[in-house]
Amino acid sequence: MQIQIIVAIRELGEILLSKLKGFLHADRKITFLRISIGMVYLWFGMLKFFENLSPAKELASKTLTTLCLGLIPDSICYLLLAAMETLLGLLLILNRFICKTIKLTFIHLLGTFTPVFIQPDVFFNEFPFAITLVGQYILKNMVIICALVVIYPYSTHEE
Repeated sequence: MQIQIIVAIRELGEILLSKLKGFLHADRKITFLRISIGMVYLWFGMLKFFENLSPAKELASKTLTTLCLGLIPDSICYLLLAAMETLLGLLLILNRFICKTIKLTFIHLLGTFTPVFIQPDVFFNEFPFAITLVGQYILKNMVIICALVVIYPYSTHEE
């Protein structure tokens, strides 16, 4: 009886996997990947519009103030960042101006690594291997960069 149940579960799993493989052909995989990155950007960007909801506020504000040499108030820089992330998220989700959007997203992501150099104490517990939670937050952007590298060749149209 137990062997029959195990065999039935295995057969069901194989059937579901074959259906999933058929459903997720290359075009859909790229679409899902693009939309999921867009959702992350939209979510993180929208959080920045509301006071004390984004866990990255202090890090982003300090980094932007440093990068702007203190010439632009950090509150304005932070709102511009929120608007940019929200817009990039929407454009990725809606598949609009996708080549330019991906290029701008790359630039934004490169900027997310600047705290490693200008605020290394927030990135490392012990240099060079033990990274903080903030460091992990920054490091995960490598996955988004790689995903964008995969998506970009499929993004040939502009609207």
